[in-house]
Amino acid sequence: AIATRLALKLSDYVVTEAGFGTDLGAEKFFHIKCRLTGLRPRAAVIVATVRAIAHHGGYTPQGGLGNLAKHIENIRRFGLAPVVAINRFDGDRPSDHRRIIRFCKRLGVEAAVADNYEKGGAGAVELAEAVLRSVKANRRRKLRFLYRLSDPLETKIAKVARAVYGASGVEFDRDAETDLELLAKHGYD
Repeated sequence: AIATRLALKLSDYVVTEAGFGTDLGAEKFFHIKCRLTGLRPRAAVIVATVRAIAHHGGYTPQGGLGNLAKHIENIRRFGLAPVVAINRFDGDRPSDHRRIIRFCKRLGVEAAVADNYEKGGAGAVELAEAVLRSVKANRRRKLRFLYRLSDPLETKIAKVARAVYGASGVEFDRDAETDLELLAKHGYD
């Protein structure tokens, strides 16, 4: 948080790589870093690749595009309109990029191909412009959290499991219950 605050004093925009996925990185970034520091992001970028979409089942709502849609939904749950960055790799077909862009557009999300690995900064201009539009669109939005700090740990876990992972509920085995009791006993709930 110190580095982010310093960077905000020295520049107009600060980019934080929050970690892998909206279910791992973004959820913890919003619930922990933003909540504890009062930082309020104005943009969120979801990084996708043609390979990842193909690996997760291809261009179907149940496959890779469905996975991308879930990440978009997760960011929206926190109150932000995301941007999708499609990292270009050798061997990608432009038609696949266009399919992803069209899919995102149907969801009301801007997507841009990022080719900064091969072209340097020039390859990221389209993405940067999309992020700037997102910052402007998100300016009046408020970051939302999925649970209250006063909620019991079991409730916090259940809310994240349902909202972010799509679980119908959670069950705790005896070892987990013991761990939760220990955390609460020491004030970490």
